[in-house]
Amino acid sequence: MPKAKTHSGSSKRFRRTGTGKILRQKANRRHLLEHKPSTRTRRLDGRTTVSANDTKRVNKLLNG
Repeated sequence: MPKAKTHSGSSKRFRRTGTGKILRQKANRRHLLEHKPSTRTRRLDGRTTVSANDTKRVNKLLNG
């Protein structure tokens, strides 16, 4: 059986922590930020964990 390959798009979007959690960037912070309030852009700053419902699917894409 051939080696399983990591999904390259997912490897660029998700990071696995040392404890096994999966982190992702928050959406809506790429462009068109002029009209969005500063409070919203600050809230969208940083990373957050992938929801429990999606972790199994993302792990599969990352060969976990």
